[in-house]
Amino acid sequence: MSKLGQLWRLLRTYSQFHENEKLIAWLQQQRWVDWLTPQRRRWLLTLAAVIAGVGSTVNRYKNFRYDSAEKYWFVPIVTFLVLSAALYVLYFAAAHYQKLPALIKRRPQLSLHLIFWGFLAGLWFLPQGEGWWRSCLLLIAISCPILIWRCGYVLISGRRGKAQNTSFGAHWIYLWPIWGGTNTPHRQGLGLSIAVRSQDR
Repeated sequence: MSKLGQLWRLLRTYSQFHENEKLIAWLQQQRWVDWLTPQRRRWLLTLAAVIAGVGSTVNRYKNFRYDSAEKYWFVPIVTFLVLSAALYVLYFAAAHYQKLPALIKRRPQLSLHLIFWGFLAGLWFLPQGEGWWRSCLLLIAISCPILIWRCGYVLISGRRGKAQNTSFGAHWIYLWPIWGGTNTPHRQGLGLSIAVRSQDR
């Protein structure tokens, strides 16, 4: 196994600490764990989401590369920034859900998917050619199916009125999760998490 493979295996072993009983027992004995207050944990999760978002976009670009010129190395970074901006617009719409057009408020999921399919149709009819901008569009198209179902959770939060007093980072955490399989399901959005906690009380 390569050094990179060994490092990834080590990361997977300790990143899923909630599944490692020995690690949990060791953490309970450490004083520095008390430093990880909920606010600090949210900041760390937000930072991890940024790293995961950049890493996954770069990795996806390597797997589905449509150009071979090294000068296009910035394509995944530009794509990540564009996707991040789109996610912020989505969050802003959810935070101001009542101001959205009536059609979108009635059918938020359908509207989200229509925008995605409209983007694909526009990409289909673009003239063939090479260029970093086209590679960005293709990478966005490849990335959207992975993100779109999480985007739906943002709209659900907005529809339930749970996104009004939240920060973008609170949603960012589950929009760009740490990639890789685990026995624990991914969070189902901030609004659903709040609803579950309310029901538990």
